[in-house]
Parts: sequence; structure tokens; C-alpha cells
Amino acid sequence: MISRIDAHIHYKARVHEDTQMIRDLGLKLLCICTGVDPVGNWRKQQADIYIKNVREFPDVYAWVTAYNTPDFKISDSDYADRCIANLQRDMEQGGAIGCKIWKGYGMEVKYPDGRFLMPDDAIFHPIYAWLEKNRIPLLAHIAEPMACWRPLEPGKPHYGYYSQNPQWHMYNKPDFPSHETLMRHRDNIIAKFPKLPFIGAHLGSLEYDLDECAKRLDAFPNLAMDTSARLSDLLFHDQAKVKAFIEKYQDRLLWGTDVGLGYGTPTPESLQKDRNYCHEMLTAEIAYYTTDKPLKYGPWETVGLCLSEKVQRKLMYENARKWYPGL
Repeated sequence: MISRIDAHIHYKARVHEDTQMIRDLGLKLLCICTGVDPVGNWRKQQADIYIKNVREFPDVYAWVTAYNTPDFKISDSDYADRCIANLQRDMEQGGAIGCKIWKGYGMEVKYPDGRFLMPDDAIFHPIYAWLEKNRIPLLAHIAEPMACWRPLEPGKPHYGYYSQNPQWHMYNKPDFPSHETLMRHRDNIIAKFPKLPFIGAHLGSLEYDLDECAKRLDAFPNLAMDTSARLSDLLFHDQAKVKAFIEKYQDRLLWGTDVGLGYGTPTPESLQKDRNYCHEMLTAEIAYYTTDKPLKYGPWETVGLCLSEKVQRKLMYENARKWYPGL
């Protein structure tokens, strides 16, 4: 029986044992695509796997699609129409229940003249309008955690990622947009399309300040946020404030982990390693929200929030179904 939904995960189940582990945990997984190229290579690497799993195990898996980045080497006059046609196909034939935009808009993809393509650029407006008209939720990973623009700090949540992926570390890179700039462009989308169900991935990239999260949630009724990949950030806040924040916005927050497994060519050893890691991360996340016991999350030690059963059910089940109706 499904008791919780991980509303943001990248889990490419390859064999029966993967799916059985998720069933044993009482979970359903919302698997997320990132469309990161102009010709659709991401479809074979992500979407096709998710579609197969959803068709075979609809009780365990659901998925969110994406769309290609623009290719400015060719005419972009029908770019939005092509994206919309693909999205419609994914919804109607592939069973997708939402669409994602990725951090490459504003941080990587550029016009030929060198300008960054921002997520609120007019080229995307027909896509957002179509999603809004059809009440299809938009999951938005825009910007990065504030640590991206700050010096690396060993022992802090994002040190490992940015020390190993310096191309995404924006400290001392004045030619890249600031965090504040990207948040402004993101907020423009939410304001321009007020009936578009908009889920800000990773606490809306505002994990550094829960008051900033609250300010956006108060300003935009069509905005929700998921917690994916930000539990480690929550550990560095006052835990009483974290609990109060979740309780206040209990209808607007979705639990997600952002666990990404199943990439590359699987082997029996890699599959087992993935399952072990996934099980460890999922059970630790669940314990954080549901118990008051000491626990270890990565290298950090903390104590669970022990949310009420009502708040737990909203955070970890009901809100996912509310904001992603196809679940």
C-alpha cells in the first residue's frame, strides 16, 4: 500500500528488485526529466525509461517530462509549437503528469550574441500559456542554492557538489547572473501566469532563508515548493523554525529527495549499490520528518522533526496528489 510519494526523484529502475524495494517502502516515485539539449537526446536517456516503468508499474512510478533547449543555429520561429506538440504527446500517449524547466536557463544556455537565455524569455511564453490553459504543473529548477555564489565551505551541504563540478560554482564569476537576478526572472513567470500550478524545486532555490521562502509563498498563491535535495540545508536552520515553517505552509510543500540513480550501463554490482544507497537515503528522509529520534543524514547528525500525522500526510502524500493531479 502506498503511504508516501517522493515527488522529486530521478530513479531509473532497471530490474524487478528495484521496484520491489520501492514497494516494500510503501512509496510511489515521481521521476523527473531534465531536457538539456536541443535535439532530444535526453529522451532516450530519461523519458523512454520512465515511460516504460510507468506503463509496467503505474502503482509505483509516475513521471514529469521536459522540452528541448532552443537551437539558435536554426530558425526558432516554430520552437514553441514543436515543444507544445511534444508535451501534448507525452501527456496523452506517455502518461506524463507535469513539465520541468531546468537551471540551464539563466546559467548555461545563451543566445548567439552571448546573452543568457532567461527562464522568463518570451520564447517560452507560449509553452507556459499552454501549460496554464491545460492546468499542467510546471516544476522549475531555476538558479542554484545560495552556496553556488559563495566561497566553498568544507563541511557545508553543497561543498561536495561544487568542489567536483566547478562549472556550476558561480563564486567570482561576475559574467554570470546573480542569484537575485535569477529569482527575479523566476518570479516573473509565476506572476505572469497566475493560474499555472508552479512548483519551485529545491525549496525554490531559497533554502538559505526560510523567510524568503515564506515571502514567495505568501505572494504567489499558485506556488508550491518541494524539499528535494535540501534536507541537508534544513539541518543548518533552527529546527523549531523549520518545523513551524512546514506546519504553517503544510498545504504548499511537497516532500522529494532528488535521489538520482540508474545512470550509465548497469551491472549487478552497480544495481545493488544503487538500491542500498536509495534505501538509505529514503529511510533517513522519512525518519527526519516522522520521528523524534537522533539520526544521521550523510555526514551530519540531527534529530527528527516528528511532524504530526496530519502534516506528515500532507507533506509526504496529499500535496503531491494535489499539485500533480495525475498522481
